[in-house]
Amino acid sequence: MRTSGFSRIFVDNELGPGKVVSYVYARLRDSTPLIKIELLGSGHTESEIKLLLDMITKNSVSGYPYALRLAHEKCKITNADLSRLVSLYGLGNEIGSREVLN
Repeated sequence: MRTSGFSRIFVDNELGPGKVVSYVYARLRDSTPLIKIELLGSGHTESEIKLLLDMITKNSVSGYPYALRLAHEKCKITNADLSRLVSLYGLGNEIGSREVLN
């Protein structure tokens, strides 16, 4: 569906003893991408999920949580950043060394 809403609550018990994660897939606005929300533990209710989604939707940009969008923009590592790190730490290849094959 392309409308806003969320899936049923899935519970994953296969992470090991005492490690349970619940998750839902949600769409904050119509015709926007799905996001996956993971919650620690089990026993979460639909009303709890609705409350959480209401809080996230208030601060969303084009159906994407603002905090996640901001983190994505601020924490992006570009090719220029990688080149600077290679230069600073001397991580380049030595002359005559073989390049890694793709």
